[in-house]
Amino acid sequence: MFIEKLIHVQLAMFFETPENRPDKLANKIEDVVKDVFDQMPNIIPLPSEAPPEIPRVIMQSSDGVFTCNIGSNRVDFIGNFANFDGEIDSIFDEFLIKAYQFLEAVFESKRVIRFGLVGQYFFQEDDLTEKLKNKYFKTDIGQFDELNLKFNKRFNFEDLKFNDIIDINQGLLNGSNGVEFKGGFIQKDMNNIPSTSIDLNKIKKLIELNKVKFSKEKIRELIN
Repeated sequence: MFIEKLIHVQLAMFFETPENRPDKLANKIEDVVKDVFDQMPNIIPLPSEAPPEIPRVIMQSSDGVFTCNIGSNRVDFIGNFANFDGEIDSIFDEFLIKAYQFLEAVFESKRVIRFGLVGQYFFQEDDLTEKLKNKYFKTDIGQFDELNLKFNKRFNFEDLKFNDIIDINQGLLNGSNGVEFKGGFIQKDMNNIPSTSIDLNKIKKLIELNKVKFSKEKIRELIN
């Protein structure tokens, strides 16, 4: 059976104004997103001139699946599923349940001007180069030893403009007992161009309308 995996999902939000007390935001997230971040948070004292994207607080689940990074200008909620063997679509839906709780916690404390949803997948393929060449190029383009692709199909949603970035790279997935699987890592990154403060319900509506694009069927279509 060929390997098909959802490697990780990341939800990112960028603040309208800097967060000077990320520890307080961490407490709010813990109160709303129940029974996830059961490890002691790591609070990193950084000088005010440190780059704002560097995390000031790192929260984790004891099983290593979920991580939350809080910087002064952004917060990220990450699910690491490389060791999961379940169905891609079921894992993604379970992530979204927690992600919506996470969104609500952040929006109670901060105004958000940009958000992004990123999924990374691995599909085992014996000859990804040939598949990509046949799908995206003319048949007379010649031979390639290696072929990676990246493209952006922008779209509008209500008053927001979004990037929809696809990045396909050949690589090896390390399996159990040192076994390596040859295939392609596919990353889908949907994010809006920064704007005025975004409404929480608008983000949730946008995700619900577009989550099918993160399904196994639609991601596999990118290489088949």
